[in-house]
Amino acid sequence: PAARATAAMQSINVTAQHPPLMLALFGTAAVCGSLIYRAITTWGDRRALLLMLGAVIYLIGAVVVTIAVNVPLNNQLAALSPDGPGTPAHWQHFITAWTLANHARAVLSLAGCALLATALLHGAPAGKPGAMAHVRAASPASTSATWPASVRWQ
Repeated sequence: PAARATAAMQSINVTAQHPPLMLALFGTAAVCGSLIYRAITTWGDRRALLLMLGAVIYLIGAVVVTIAVNVPLNNQLAALSPDGPGTPAHWQHFITAWTLANHARAVLSLAGCALLATALLHGAPAGKPGAMAHVRAASPASTSATWPASVRWQ
């Protein structure tokens, strides 16, 4: 099984190094960079901290873990012959370390996305027009009379 698993993973790693995956990985990194800039330049905004944390955590999970852990592991695996005598032992090391790193990528990326989604759903800063202004403008005046204050349109 280690020989076939090694050969399969080597094939996956070659396929992964193409523009669609690189665009997804580094395109989202660029978006996170712009969100970090936005957070810094709008630090008084109540969403700034969420933007900063979400973007940084996502970058650590998706980019830093990939470059620091997964890519070196993939490069080590690429140097192996699937039928070589040391392949079973190396495969065990590889799959353990790679899976741990992949879980870290998933958890950190999802946490970053959750923070970014929270920032998006948190609405505009108090007293400033924002993304939800059209909803407030479109809401009927009677809404505030029928809903508790905690869920009224501002």
